Amino acid sequence: MRQGGGLAHERITGSIFEGRTKGVAATCDCPGIIPSVAARARVTGLDTIFIDDSDPSAPGFQVLKRSTHHENYRDPRVAG
Repeated sequence: MRQGGGLAHERITGSIFEGRTKGVAATCDCPGIIPSVAARARVTGLDTIFIDDSDPSAPGFQVLKRSTHHENYRDPRVAG
């Protein structure tokens, strides 16, 4: 896949995963890409994630806030 290129994959359930390359990168002198993957999902559980700031992999791990913009979003912490 070329830089900026994209790919869509439809699962048997009808859900679609979209991937694209956002850039190029090199690790240990090996060429690579910076990928981006998008899909829809339903909240089926909650988890707590702890990130150790001394972990050398910590900068590559992102924890995003829950999206509340979708019309079907319901905060699982709120009754009703």
